[in-house]
Amino acid sequence: MPQVGVFVAQAAAALSSVIGITATNLLFQLAGVYVLNRVGSLLSPRRAVSSPDAVRELAQSTTLPPYRFVYGHTRVYGSPAPWRVKGTILYGCLILNSRPSQGNFTIYFDKRPIALSGDLYDLSGLGAVATEAPFLGWVTCWIGTGDQTGPPAPILGEVPELFQATDGWQGRTVLWVRLDIGPTTSRNERWPRTPPEIEVEGDWSLVFDPREAGHDLDDPSTWSFSDNQALCVLDALTQNPVKAYREMNLLMDSFSDAADVADETVALKSGGSEARYRVSGVLIWSEAEIEDQVEPMMVAGASQFTRVGGRLGILPGAYRAPSYTLDDVLAPGIEFQSLKRGRDLPTRVTSSYTSQGRGYESAQLQPWDIPGAATADGGVPSTLDLRFDMVLSPTQAMRLRKILGLRARRQRSLSCIAPPAAFDLIGGNAVTVDLPAPRSALNGIYELASLHPGVSPVGDDGGVALRCPMTLIETSASIYDWDGATEEEDIVAEDFDATRAGIGLPGAISAQTGAAYDLVTGGGTVPRIRFAFDPSPSASVTEYWWQWRIHDEDWQDGGAISTTTIGGDGKLYGFLNAAGANIPHDIRVQARVGAEASGWRTIENVTIGLSLANTAAANGMGSVAFSFDTPDSSIFQGVRIYSAAVGEDFANASLLVDLTTYAPGAAGQALVAGATDTVNLFTNSGFDTATDWTTPGGWSISGGKATHATGSGATLSQSVSVDEAATCRWALTMSDRTDGYCRARINGATDDESDPLETNEAHFGVLTAPASATSAGAFGNSTFDGSVDEFYLFEQTPDCLPQGAADYWIVPVDQTGANAAPQGPFTAIAY
Repeated sequence: MPQVGVFVAQAAAALSSVIGITATNLLFQLAGVYVLNRVGSLLSPRRAVSSPDAVRELAQSTTLPPYRFVYGHTRVYGSPAPWRVKGTILYGCLILNSRPSQGNFTIYFDKRPIALSGDLYDLSGLGAVATEAPFLGWVTCWIGTGDQTGPPAPILGEVPELFQATDGWQGRTVLWVRLDIGPTTSRNERWPRTPPEIEVEGDWSLVFDPREAGHDLDDPSTWSFSDNQALCVLDALTQNPVKAYREMNLLMDSFSDAADVADETVALKSGGSEARYRVSGVLIWSEAEIEDQVEPMMVAGASQFTRVGGRLGILPGAYRAPSYTLDDVLAPGIEFQSLKRGRDLPTRVTSSYTSQGRGYESAQLQPWDIPGAATADGGVPSTLDLRFDMVLSPTQAMRLRKILGLRARRQRSLSCIAPPAAFDLIGGNAVTVDLPAPRSALNGIYELASLHPGVSPVGDDGGVALRCPMTLIETSASIYDWDGATEEEDIVAEDFDATRAGIGLPGAISAQTGAAYDLVTGGGTVPRIRFAFDPSPSASVTEYWWQWRIHDEDWQDGGAISTTTIGGDGKLYGFLNAAGANIPHDIRVQARVGAEASGWRTIENVTIGLSLANTAAANGMGSVAFSFDTPDSSIFQGVRIYSAAVGEDFANASLLVDLTTYAPGAAGQALVAGATDTVNLFTNSGFDTATDWTTPGGWSISGGKATHATGSGATLSQSVSVDEAATCRWALTMSDRTDGYCRARINGATDDESDPLETNEAHFGVLTAPASATSAGAFGNSTFDGSVDEFYLFEQTPDCLPQGAADYWIVPVDQTGANAAPQGPFTAIAY
């Protein structure tokens, strides 16, 4: 370990030679030493990123697969990157480890190991083919352990349109699969779910070992596979994508010492032995502090971090004999604490580990009552719950349970200023306290929690005194002692059955929403989701647990559902108070038998819909008419209408019609935006019959259109009555035009007409009524060859919408007045 005293002595000498300070009460702090005690974090209920639930969620399809490091020998799910289908063949690439791996892999489909023949690791060859039913001949696999440069050659040759030669995921461990759906007669047995739940078990990350002369931290090609807990922690610290530590920032000797401790053998009650501290599991990297993310690995070795002068080291979970005796203090005061609050001291420890024999699911150890704790605390029970997510050995979990449980009961601590001889101590060192009377009651074995060496100016000649403020906490060799013959509990080994004959999954989840399920109280309406499912086929189920989340966020506990909570449809059910309208919710349910649980049954993207149905927008005379069915939800209040120029986003839309209320669950509702009092001056605007219109030279009406033939110019007209100078809007649709033009016209003392219309589309504009207006219509010149339809003329009113096409949105509004998701745009024309 580094010698802090050397640094402190040099600094003290330098200060003494360059400063002259007469104040005797100043302390210049030098290199600090302290232990990062993380036992308190073990009480946190949050799920570790290495837990079986988190690892299982790696199989979910995401746009950016999670970055993960897989350590030790374990089984992991792959993240699709991506799935592709052609005909009856499913092709997939699954990311297993975001770095190279050792290998020795076994592949599982829906918990069933696949027997393979062929070279699994040769991506240029034919791959490994399944040799046993029901997969015989229908499954081909390839694994790239990190040195691959592209997809398997056969896949690239078969479907070059689905994958490119650059889709190699170089530097990562990936599984490529080619799955044939196969004959219908055996399809359900072979593929109970599509795509299948795929797991891969084997030896994963290669790590650097500072004890090996041939290993180079900067050259991964020199590393080797190891599940040594301290070496894996060192790897996570130096290779992580969040905040990689450099060698100069670490106390490398401490990791070598801790690796030696992790390699020590521990005798088992069965007569064999095992390495003291191993880790196996997955770290899924996030933006959290790196020390928090490696916590499951630290817990797997009962380790603690220590810092010396800003450099990070590790303290192994082992007793360290005292290296220093504190028999004097420099200041008269000693701060001593001998008792903690009873509720802060556990009397019982519950713990779980990841069971290799149960398909790498969580398994519970028996609750361990700390010897004498309940009696010492007056019979007040207090439980410490520990999760060893990266521990596969139940006996290792038992040893960790004892160490962390006894550590959590330590009560005696003291703080004092020690003499200069303490400067060489490192955080975690054991210290013998041997103080003379009257402080002899404090004597015992302690562990250094923090040390802050400093120099204090004394005298008028610039001299300094070396002082060492420290904090100690009691410790004992008994915390780490272990006798497998007497302390091991019996573990009942159960062979994992891939048919899941243990606790069966609940049935598929269905979800219902609507006014019938909302909770109406005096304070308002709470939107709810009712979810229901068939019971598990396991008769021994005692209850069901359920969780929920807003889609893709963290799961939250929903509570327990009794086996007697059955609806009229014979299904178990529960209610979720929704976070709001149009917010996607996920719900999952598992069956429980005591502390044991089935897998999760999940339903995703359930929403409290405020969407309108059968929504449409129709052109109108100075208006746009909307029709819709309202949603069946108690929190629905009404709608608002927004508009913007054609092609603009909703963000640029303006409110056109404010809240208009409607009853929920009502069909055939209508709302008009704009003028409601305009009157069409034309009769038979759609030319449904040949009546009401005058059709001189070349004009005729048939087939729902007025058509003009070439030869002479003439006006299709109809008598109208309109006041002089009135602003009149017109609209018509031209079709079948091949030549010439027509104009919209109002005839009177003088005629007012539009510009020539020469294209097959909807046209509209404004005319000013002349004096003595008698008729209006469409003038076709002598060469006009075409038709008109939907011909409207009306006087403009103050409520008319701006003439022309626009985009419209109809927006549902909830009982709070908040907008739900806008529906649209609907492009419509206000004539």
